[in-house]
Amino acid sequence: MFAISFSELQVAFSLILLVAVMEWWRLRHAGPNLVLREFRVGSAESTGEFLYILGRRSGIVAWLLVVFGLHAQTSFSVTDDEVARETVGPSGFESLYAPLSEITASRCSYYRAFWLLQPLLHRERIGSKRLDSRS
Repeated sequence: MFAISFSELQVAFSLILLVAVMEWWRLRHAGPNLVLREFRVGSAESTGEFLYILGRRSGIVAWLLVVFGLHAQTSFSVTDDEVARETVGPSGFESLYAPLSEITASRCSYYRAFWLLQPLLHRERIGSKRLDSRS
């Protein structure tokens, strides 16, 4: 049987807390730090965009989510008419548009209860494995 002593549990908890505090300190004044996937700067005549940036969040947790295909991507674009930022991921969608001709902005979002569906998906996979093992 696998047993963990109380002192080992304290060390593990202390390390987790230390990493969390270090990440918080690193990101305390930052917006979304991105690992770039795509970066374009061009004239608006060819594509209509002056600037386009596509990336995912930085950090070890975000990297693990990429490994499992559950990452969120953020795009930022500047065109002749507007500035737009969109974030799309398994938990939902958020977009922010600001037209350059007026002093206004539009924010739209929806969120999915993705984490609530995970036990149901896991249960379906286990059920399908059981059916396959009977045949």
